[in-house]
Amino acid sequence: MKSLRKILVAIVVGVAITLLSGVFNITPPGLVGATWYGYPFSWLQWRAISPQYSPWFITPLWGLAADIIFWAVITFVILAVAGLIVNAMASGPRRAGAKRARRRRR
Repeated sequence: MKSLRKILVAIVVGVAITLLSGVFNITPPGLVGATWYGYPFSWLQWRAISPQYSPWFITPLWGLAADIIFWAVITFVILAVAGLIVNAMASGPRRAGAKRARRRRR
């Protein structure tokens, strides 16, 4: 159940970070007529030259989905490592102390 919760938290945080990454301009140098947004993959474009209806264009969903997956995986790894560290810190001194006490009794 805890791993399911970690996965859900990772997905929610991945979506949030992806939407916040839409603020970052990652237009390659020399590209004229469009501005790309999203990090590390561009998923939002502002087209200055000949916009059909709106200058804002969401690229095919692979960029948005790849960004969400990228940030969700990073978040899940961070949560998993943090959980391991917290568990090790919580149970580490007790186990070591118990082993020492057993050795003293013998």
